[in-house]
Amino acid sequence: MAKERCRLCGQSKPKRTCKVKGNIRICPVCCSKLRSDGCIGCTYYEASVRYHSEKSEKPQRERHFITPINPEIDEECDRILSLIDSGQLSRGEKMMNELFEKHPDYHTVLYGMGVCNVLQDKFEEAIEFFKRAIAIFPYLTEAHFNMAMAYIKLGDIAGVVRGFREVIRVGGNEELVSEARRRLADLERTVMELNGFSLNTYLNNSDTFDKAFAALEKREFMSAINLFKRVLATDPKHVQSWGNLGLAYASIGERGKALECLDKALELDPEYEIAAVNRIGIEKMGEGEPLEWEMDSVNYYRDYKGKGKKSYISETIRNLMK
Repeated sequence: MAKERCRLCGQSKPKRTCKVKGNIRICPVCCSKLRSDGCIGCTYYEASVRYHSEKSEKPQRERHFITPINPEIDEECDRILSLIDSGQLSRGEKMMNELFEKHPDYHTVLYGMGVCNVLQDKFEEAIEFFKRAIAIFPYLTEAHFNMAMAYIKLGDIAGVVRGFREVIRVGGNEELVSEARRRLADLERTVMELNGFSLNTYLNNSDTFDKAFAALEKREFMSAINLFKRVLATDPKHVQSWGNLGLAYASIGERGKALECLDKALELDPEYEIAAVNRIGIEKMGEGEPLEWEMDSVNYYRDYKGKGKKSYISETIRNLMK
């Protein structure tokens, strides 16, 4: 079955419906070339107006950070993405890298680099490219959407929610907005069923946890303790908060409370290896003796949980034996 092509240029993949051309399907490049006052009411036109309005309102000293719209680069980028979409991945990636070397700060090129990284399962790298693209052109709906999808692969629910909410806020692509709404609704139901609280509460807890962990890294232990407790007040089953709260208590010499917290983490998840490893060291402490440790920032549920033979304990033992 032949793939649908833009009804105007006949080359690129159509991603938009043009109302002024009788609702035919056209590509983003043709859309930008056609755009005029006759497009008032179209979501793409409104996004473009917002972009140029914000651009003109920026202080003079910031204008050099804004990349101008260049239809030729947009067209080349779209052509490369069409090649990739047709299955010519290696060729497309090579061409995108060459385009990136020429235009390292152009938003659609950065978006294209993000797509290439996603296809190589390099999700963290992809997210960084999407962020750079959005920083230059905030109304690039596709970048927000693909960033949210990359966050799904990393298991970062907060990132997923923020990404999809930006898709809805920015608009410009009815299909992506509809899909973002559907996924957020599904996520809202799932979070409520599993945790008994809303998605907004989940996001607030995620922000609080990040602040608590940052305080722990900076050895601001009382601040970390208060913040981890704030998370646990609304989500008493948050394993990572129990584990890190135990580490914070140990750091101020409260051995008993530290062990209680680690035991709670292991009760909730017996396979939470980080708590098991930390418990061994804390057990050897005397009450009132602060734990001496070096921070090892690990996302256990992303990097170890459900990864088959990959084990945090095994890696820790190997590192100690080096």
